[in-house]
Amino acid sequence: MAKSLQNSLSRALIGVTVLAVTGCFPAAGGIPEPVSPSDLTRAQADYPAVTDVELAQGRQLFIDRCGSCHNHSELQAHSKAEWTPIMERMGRKADMSRAETALALQFIVSRLRPRQ
Repeated sequence: MAKSLQNSLSRALIGVTVLAVTGCFPAAGGIPEPVSPSDLTRAQADYPAVTDVELAQGRQLFIDRCGSCHNHSELQAHSKAEWTPIMERMGRKADMSRAETALALQFIVSRLRPRQ
């Protein structure tokens, strides 16, 4: 009975691991390029006081906290107005502070292209 229980637990652990890995596998799309002067200009349209250093910090947070499940190309899927509540929700899910969430949002906004 103990061996059967051990086998069942091993199979369950393998199943949970597979689900966790495939459900949140590093997304295709690569790492976002470093912050550019045009990124800073776009971000400052919405956040006048933001600096290139803060955008770089936001980029790193995006890579470390968001990039394991989401890819950079997904940024264009939403507008700034849509990103704000998304980041409030996802920042909590990723255990990010409000300040970290704000930095990541500023980085995301810096990468948004105008919609046509």
